[in-house]
Amino acid sequence: MERTYRLGLMGYPVQHSLSPAIHQAALQALGLSGDYRLFAVEPLPAGRDKLVEILEQLRAGCLHGLNVTIPHKQTIMPYLDSLSPLADVIGAVNTVCKRGDQVIGFNTDAPGFLLDLWKKYRSLWEDENRHALILGAGGAARAVAFALLASGWQVSIAARRRSQAKTLCEMMVNHFSNTFQPIQDPEEWSWVRQELSFPWRDSRSPRMVQAIGLNELPLALSSPPRLIVNATPLGMKSHSNQSPLPEDFDFSPGIVVYDLVYNPLETVLMRQAKEGGAIALSGIGMLIEQAALSFELWTGASAPREPMVQAVQSFLHL
Repeated sequence: MERTYRLGLMGYPVQHSLSPAIHQAALQALGLSGDYRLFAVEPLPAGRDKLVEILEQLRAGCLHGLNVTIPHKQTIMPYLDSLSPLADVIGAVNTVCKRGDQVIGFNTDAPGFLLDLWKKYRSLWEDENRHALILGAGGAARAVAFALLASGWQVSIAARRRSQAKTLCEMMVNHFSNTFQPIQDPEEWSWVRQELSFPWRDSRSPRMVQAIGLNELPLALSSPPRLIVNATPLGMKSHSNQSPLPEDFDFSPGIVVYDLVYNPLETVLMRQAKEGGAIALSGIGMLIEQAALSFELWTGASAPREPMVQAVQSFLHL
């Protein structure tokens, strides 16, 4: 009997998400039956009962896969049976699957981000100044920081509260010790390593992780970044008139600004970057790549990326 896939996204808010269009397109392209629903779950503790109820649906087989977004990428973890090696070391989950009788948390944000950046700007890895500035210290920032540190970058982290950035920095430093070995996870990470053959971090190379308060930028930077990644919600529909960086921030030509926000298509930060001569990327590429990896975890089928991209373009009227 053919399975009907019941998939969904848990977060708050979720009404502007492109994920339903993306995953419905993937199911349709492969001739698979199913749907993708949105579950608006308030931040804990208010949303705890609903979060538990949705996970019980997954355990019972009423749901077959779940994406997780702000604000639950970290708070969902204690309610899961186990974590993949990558989700465990990053400390954030964006994909949940049932394996046997266990509900397991995965992280496809890290490989999804790296896949997209590598495809578009592989030349960044040839630059001696591989210094990235990550804005934010939540689940998405954790994934991006791990991905960049694992592939040879130096990283500075800036958050609204410097203590948040410091906590994330300390976590990364603890993992990226002299005994660091790349995560071996055939479902989630090593596939990306094999496919892209990107340069893994040499454990003997110098590492630099710097914690900064957003209000201290740009003066607190120890060196100019080659890459800036916005992993904050600033720029999303609910914060569409805001940018995480000050208006007078110096976007030197050649800097790549990668805004994980994908709706609206162009954020205030992206406009700032372009006006300063920098290269600006939206989060659509990462959205597609992390969704494709999630889809493959749920279905075991190779994700049809082109129909998924077309679904996004249609949704945004591109």
